[in-house]
Amino acid sequence: MQIEKKKSDSCNLFYLQGKLLGGPEAQVLMEEIQKLLDEGEKNVILNLAGIERMNSSGLGILMSVFTSFKNNGGSVKLVEMRDNIKKLFRITKLSQIFDMYDTEAEALSTQ
Repeated sequence: MQIEKKKSDSCNLFYLQGKLLGGPEAQVLMEEIQKLLDEGEKNVILNLAGIERMNSSGLGILMSVFTSFKNNGGSVKLVEMRDNIKKLFRITKLSQIFDMYDTEAEALSTQ
């Protein structure tokens, strides 16, 4: 998995590419998230347009990110998910927990 970061006025954006299956890639993502929290950042948008596959470990990683920001008074928004990833969120009922948006612009407008 590859991670590209971008900062907007109101939040940090992460563009994830590849497969979110756990392993060393998960550690890299969690380290980047911890850096944001250490800097006092409160909001992050995860653009998942480039995520081709995700498994239960990937869902667990996103739940960890969500919990970390929520416990620090922040928020996590998911944007531009492929249909197979959206389906995974619906099946697991995580679509009821995460704020999910079709576009990045839509998510940014709710900041």
